[in-house]
Amino acid sequence: MSTISENLLPDSLLDTFRERAVIHDRENTFPEADLADLRERGYLRLLVPTELGGLGAPCSRPHGSSAGSPRPRPPRRCR
Repeated sequence: MSTISENLLPDSLLDTFRERAVIHDRENTFPEADLADLRERGYLRLLVPTELGGLGAPCSRPHGSSAGSPRPRPPRRCR
């Protein structure tokens, strides 16, 4: 079973972004093609509520997932 992130950001797409990043860094350009790819895959709808046409993913982390945190933090809420 695949997760939302695997569907929206497959490794092949991330590899493409990495390849393009070298060019954007060197030429100081905006990664328009990356943004278009994210839009096409539906990534930009990830946190939009389903009733508004989005995917409705929560914008909080699971308890205790903060790296280096001495104790778990409560989940963050979307504003």
